[in-house]
Amino acid sequence: MAHPANEEAHQQHQDEHRSSTSKGMYLWFGAMILTAMVVMYATMFTGTYEWSHVRLEREPHVHGPDHG
Repeated sequence: MAHPANEEAHQQHQDEHRSSTSKGMYLWFGAMILTAMVVMYATMFTGTYEWSHVRLEREPHVHGPDHG
C-alpha cells in the first residue's frame, strides 16, 4: 500500500501539470486566433488590384443620402 504523503505529492504534481498545460493551450489558442486575424487583414489588401485604392483612415466612411 502506498504512503499517504506520496499520494498527496503525486496528486499535487498532477494538478500543477494540468494547470500549466491548460495555460499553454489557452496561449496556443490565442496565438492561432491572432495569426488568423493578421492573415485575413493582409488578405484584404492583397485582393486590391491597385494600391492607390488602399486608404487607412481613422474615421469610418459614412454612406448615406446626404453624404454622396
